[in-house]
Amino acid sequence: MVFLGLGGLMWAQTFQVNLLDFKISPSKNLSVPDDISSNTVSFSGSNKNFQKKLIISATLLITLDHFCSGI
Repeated sequence: MVFLGLGGLMWAQTFQVNLLDFKISPSKNLSVPDDISSNTVSFSGSNKNFQKKLIISATLLITLDHFCSGI
C-alpha cells in the first residue's frame, strides 16, 4: 500500500480507530467578565488598503491550509 501512495491513509485510519474516544478535559473553567467590550477590534479609515490585504492573506492562508491537509 505504501508503494501506491496509500501509506498515509493506512496510518490515518489506524490512528482514527485508536483515538475515536479520546477526549481532553479542561484544567479550569473559562470565565468571561460581564463588563468586557465586544467591539475591541477596529480598523481606521486610513488603513482600508491594509485591511483588504489582511483579509486576502488570511483567506489565502486558510485555503492553502485546507488544500494541503487534503493531500
